[in-house]
Amino acid sequence: MGLKRFLVFACDCYYPSGGWLDFQSSFKTIDEAKEWMSANVGSHRKFDFGQVVDIETGEEINEENQNDR
Repeated sequence: MGLKRFLVFACDCYYPSGGWLDFQSSFKTIDEAKEWMSANVGSHRKFDFGQVVDIETGEEINEENQNDR
């Protein structure tokens, strides 16, 4: 099946595993990746920090829970 274009990495800010160990999933579209992030990253969700990487352009999109700082 292979990786799709948009890779999602997510972790707890205090206990990141690092690199590929924080890899969660990959998606065909940025909208699918952002939807996953909205459901899983942020205040009162599973992860504190998330990042989407576009493997075609190298662009990174970060989403961090600012409410708990």
